[in-house]
Amino acid sequence: MLLAARGETYGNGQGRTRDLVIGVIALIYAIWLVYAGGVEYLLTGALFYLIGSVLFVWARRERKLPIFTPVEWAIFGVVAVAGVWALISILNGNLSV
Repeated sequence: MLLAARGETYGNGQGRTRDLVIGVIALIYAIWLVYAGGVEYLLTGALFYLIGSVLFVWARRERKLPIFTPVEWAIFGVVAVAGVWALISILNGNLSV
């Protein structure tokens, strides 16, 4: 959807509207799936993303590359908070995996 919205990969613009409509429908469906899955699955997913982020940061530092852009730092912050919340919930027995 993002590529169609920006038009980056469309030289003559042909098919862009169709791809944008499909992307919007897919985005709405994905948001519905997150809602329908519930908070438990969302938190569990955030915990796994947090673990993966640690490995990503490690790899970026080894190559001496910037870790995240400012927007990515904000997203990482949200995921980190949710991941820590999930870990605490698991340790307290409030969230089962």
